Amino acid sequence: MIEQRVGLVGFACALASLAGSCATSDPGDVAVRRARAILSAYFRSSGAPALQIAVGMDGRIVWSEAFGQADRAREIPAGTGSRFRIASVSKLMTGTLLAKLSERGALDLDKPLGEYVPDIPEAWTAITARMLVSHTSGIPHYADPQDGLDTTYYATSRAAIAHFRDRPLAHAPGQGETYSSYAYTVLALAIEAATGAPFLEVMKKEILEPLGMNSTGPDLRLNPAPERTAFYQLADDGTVSDAPDIDLSGRWAGSGYLSTAEDLARFGLAHTQGGEMPPGVRRLVAQRQPLPGGAWTREGFGWGPRSDWDGRAMIWGDGSTPGAKCGLLVYPTENLAIAILTNARGVPLERGEFQTLARLFLAAREGVRPSTVPRELAGRWDGSVKVEGATLPVSLSIRDSATGEQGQVSFEGWRSLSIVDAFQLGSTTWLVPLDRTGFFPITLTRSGDAVTAKATRADWSFELRRPPQ
Repeated sequence: MIEQRVGLVGFACALASLAGSCATSDPGDVAVRRARAILSAYFRSSGAPALQIAVGMDGRIVWSEAFGQADRAREIPAGTGSRFRIASVSKLMTGTLLAKLSERGALDLDKPLGEYVPDIPEAWTAITARMLVSHTSGIPHYADPQDGLDTTYYATSRAAIAHFRDRPLAHAPGQGETYSSYAYTVLALAIEAATGAPFLEVMKKEILEPLGMNSTGPDLRLNPAPERTAFYQLADDGTVSDAPDIDLSGRWAGSGYLSTAEDLARFGLAHTQGGEMPPGVRRLVAQRQPLPGGAWTREGFGWGPRSDWDGRAMIWGDGSTPGAKCGLLVYPTENLAIAILTNARGVPLERGEFQTLARLFLAAREGVRPSTVPRELAGRWDGSVKVEGATLPVSLSIRDSATGEQGQVSFEGWRSLSIVDAFQLGSTTWLVPLDRTGFFPITLTRSGDAVTAKATRADWSFELRRPPQ
C-alpha cells in the first residue's frame, strides 16, 4: 500500500515556478521518479513494515510518500499523515530550541547549572547548557539495555532525573565527549528553569507552532496520538516482531517525540538559507564544540555538521529506538531537506541512503538531467578491492535494456548486490546497488579500456577491466 501526496508534476512545477511555467519534463520530474524507484526497491528489501519520506526544497514540500503498513495487525496502511517515533531526531529539535532561546538572550549557554537550577547533584553544578547539548557534560548514557526500555511514567523533568542523578559522570564537565540522551533530560530541566514553563510547552510555542509542525508532539504512551503507527523490531534475518512497550516521558528532549516526514522536512527547511530560523540560530546548530587538546565534538546542537561526498556542507541527525529508525538530512546552502521515517528498529538506514537520493535532487537543482548509461559500459567488468584487509575479486555486470541499465556487483566470497538504478550525471556513471544492508552509489569513470569505480560510503576505490575474451 502506497500513498503519494506530492508527486512528480508537483516537484517539476516547484522547480519550474521560478521561470513562471510548469512542465512535467523538468529534470526534477526525473529526480523524483528515479528516487522513488530506488526507495521502493529499498523498502521491499529492508523488511520495514512502513516507510515515509518527504523532500523539501526552497521552502516547500516537493515530494511526500508513504509505503507499507502503519499497523500490521489491524491492516492499517501507512499514509503521509501517519505519525512515527523520531527517536534521537528529537535532539535536533531540542538543539534548535536551545539555540533560539540563546539567540534572544532567554538562556545563557555558558552559565553553570548550579547557579539557576536548584537541588541538582554537586557533580552537575559546573555543567552548562552548551555542554549538555553537545554531549560534553559527562552525564552518562544508558547504563544497560533496560534503561532504554523504561516503562515508568515521569510527570516532570525533575522526576525523570531521579532515575540517573546518582550515577557518576563519565568524565569531568567539558573534558570529553560522551553521547547521552539523559543529558538532554537535564537540558530540558535547564530550559524550564530559564523560561519558567514546562519543556513540552516551550517546544510547542517556540518550534512546532511557528513552523506549522502540527503532526509533531510527545509520544504519550497512555494517550496515543491519532494516526500513531504501531512499533516493530526487525531482526538480522528479516523477522519482524512487535517492539517492547516503553514510556518516553523521561526522555522527551532526547528521544520522545512523534512526527511525520513532512513536518521534519519543514523543520529542516527552516535551517536553510532564507528559512525561518534566524542566521544566528543556523550558525549555532551547525557548529561543533571545542574539546581539550584541539579536538572537536562530532555534534553541535544535537545536529551533526558534515560534508557530503562532493564536499557540500550539510547537517544531519538520525535516531533509533524500539519501534523506529529514522533520519533528517539538510543542505543549508542548497535549500534541500530529506526526512525518512520507519516504524521498526533494525532497518538499515544511514546517511549514505539520504545522500544517494539527495544527489538526484541536487543534480536537478543544477539543471543536470540524469541520462542513459553509455551503451559501451554494458557487459561485464572485473577487478579486485580491499575489504577489511582482504583482497576480494569483484565483478560488475551492467545490462543494457530498454527499461534502464540494471545488473549486479559481486564481491567473491562475501556479498552480491543488485543494481536497482544506473544513470549518467555529466561524465560520471552512477550505479545504485542494494542488498539487505541498504543502498549506496558506486560511481564509474572510464579511462580507455578500464573504469575506475568508487564507493565513497565504503571507502572503496578500485579499477575494473573487461575480462579476456
